[in-house]
Amino acid sequence: MSKTLTQSTEPSEVRRQADKIGRTILVHDYAGHPFQIQLSRQLAHNCRADGDRVVHSYSASTHTPQGPLVPRTDDPSNLEIIPISLGETIKKYSFLSRFQSEQRYGDLLVSHCETIKPDVVISGNTPTLSQCKLVKWGLDQNIPIVTWIQDMYGLAAYRILKKKLPIIGAVAGRYLMQRDAWCYRNSSSVVPITNDFIPQLEQYGVAKNRIRTIANWAPLEEFPLTDRDNYWARNQGLTNSTRFIYSGTLSIRHNPKMLLDLAKEVDAKSLGEVVVISEGDAADWLKSESDSIKSLRVLPFQPFEELPNVLGAADVLLAILEADAGVFCVPSKILTYLCAGRAILTAMPLSNEAARLVKEQDFGFNVEPGDSETFIRQAIRLANDREFCWQLGKNARDYAERQFDIALKVREFSDVLMLQNQGISVTLN
Repeated sequence: MSKTLTQSTEPSEVRRQADKIGRTILVHDYAGHPFQIQLSRQLAHNCRADGDRVVHSYSASTHTPQGPLVPRTDDPSNLEIIPISLGETIKKYSFLSRFQSEQRYGDLLVSHCETIKPDVVISGNTPTLSQCKLVKWGLDQNIPIVTWIQDMYGLAAYRILKKKLPIIGAVAGRYLMQRDAWCYRNSSSVVPITNDFIPQLEQYGVAKNRIRTIANWAPLEEFPLTDRDNYWARNQGLTNSTRFIYSGTLSIRHNPKMLLDLAKEVDAKSLGEVVVISEGDAADWLKSESDSIKSLRVLPFQPFEELPNVLGAADVLLAILEADAGVFCVPSKILTYLCAGRAILTAMPLSNEAARLVKEQDFGFNVEPGDSETFIRQAIRLANDREFCWQLGKNARDYAERQFDIALKVREFSDVLMLQNQGISVTLN
C-alpha cells in the first residue's frame, strides 16, 4: 500500500485513524536509503500480533539516490510505504531556502504522525530542524521517539559553514548544534551508528542509558554478485581497461577535484576510465570538465535495481569525504560497495570508521582527504594488478556476508524500542 502525504492533506484524512485497531511502528527515513526499508519490511514480516502494522515513510522532496521504495507483491499486508512530499525539491545548496524547507518538512512530518498515530517512531537521516519538531510532538503526545543518528548534522554544519560564511555560518552552525543537543536529550533513545559519536553525545548531555549503538549495514540480498562485463557495462560502452566507478551523492562534504585529478592521470597514462554516477552542482562541474578528458564519464543516478550491475562493472569503487566531515559522517555507500565484491579506494580522514574498516579488513586503500598524489598512486597500483583487486573484492564480499544479518538488526532495534513493553510482539524468522 502506498500513498503520498503532501501539504494539501485534508483534516478529515488526518483523523482517519482515530479508531484504529492494534499498534503502529513508524520508521521514518528522510533519505529513503535501501537498508532502512529493508528493516521496515522485516519488522512487518515479523510482527505477530493481529492488527499491528509498520509504516515506512521518507522524503519525496530530496534529490538523492533512494532504495527499493515501491511496494512489492510479496510485501506483508501490514506494511505501508508513504512518501512525504513538499511538492518541490529541496534546494540543498541554498542555505535560506533549505532552512525554510526543512522547517516546513518538520510540520508535515508531525501532521503525518497525527494521521497514522504511531505508538513508537524510529527516525533517521532527518535534518535537525525537522527532527526537533518530531521530538517535540513526541513529548507532547507521550510517544517514544528514537533518533537514529546517521550523521551529526549540527557539528558537521558548524565546521563547514564557518569556513564558507565565517560569521553568519558559525552562528548558524552553533544554533544547529544546540538544536541537535536538545533533540538528542529529549529523544526516548538515540541510536548512533558508531561508538565514535558517543563522546559528543555525552558532551551534549545525553544519558548513557539512552544510547545504543547499532552499526549500519547494506541489504545483501538486493546486491547479488554480477559479472564485470554485464549488460549495463555493455550498454554504456565501457572498455575492457581498468574501470574506476564513483556512485552516489557529491555534496559540500566531498572534494570532486580528486576525481578530476584521477581522471586526468588515467587519461594521460591510458590506464582505463573513471565513471562518476551522480547529480547536482559537483557532478555538473565534473561534466563540464569531461569534454577535454576522454577517460572521464559523468552519468546521472541509475535506478536502484541497476546498482548491482553498475557496481559490478567496476574494478575499483571510489569514495571521498572531506576532512571537515571527520568522525561525524560515515558514508553508507561503503557498505553497499562491500556487497559488490570489488576493491575500494577512498579518500577519508583516518579517524573515520569507514576509512578504518577499509584498511583493517583489507578491502583496498584509504588516503587522507585532498592527497591526490597518493590517491592516484594507489589507483595506479590497483590498475596494474587485477588479481590483487580480485582478492580485495573477495575480502569485501566475505565481510558483507558475515556481518549484514537483517535478523540481527531487527533484534537490536527490538531491544532499543522495548517493543514487547509497547504491546508489539516481534519474533525472528
